[in-house]
Amino acid sequence: MMGRQKGRLCLLYQVDFDVDTLSYSSSSAKEKVSGTISSFEELYSAIDELLEFHKTDRLEIAFKLIKGNVGGMCAKSFPMSALSIRLIGMLNLCMGGENGVQLLHLPFAGTLYDQPNLFIEAYYVYLDEHSKYIRSLRKNEANRQ
Repeated sequence: MMGRQKGRLCLLYQVDFDVDTLSYSSSSAKEKVSGTISSFEELYSAIDELLEFHKTDRLEIAFKLIKGNVGGMCAKSFPMSALSIRLIGMLNLCMGGENGVQLLHLPFAGTLYDQPNLFIEAYYVYLDEHSKYIRSLRKNEANRQ
């Protein structure tokens, strides 16, 4: 459903910086930030500027303020990096259990508290996305009946 939901711009399938330009704008009582985006470098700079303006590290706030032919950017539309592929690979090797999302193994020596923060954060992101997915499946099943 990426890119087809109203209000979500899919970077992978709807934006070609050779022909497309995005824009962003946000204001407070005292100041305003705005600009145009015509490359990936400008996109990353705009996200940094919006996060600093709102004094947050929550990317979805910046994504909502970037506009193209539709409003808002889909957080799942960024290309996969080598780091994200590695983290997902580690998670797949370490998880299991009855519901498939329990940490059964740890990728590094030691206890849970000895694992890198990046791995633990990736695990929590995975859990959050998995729970949203399961919730949407249940909602769709309820709507069918």
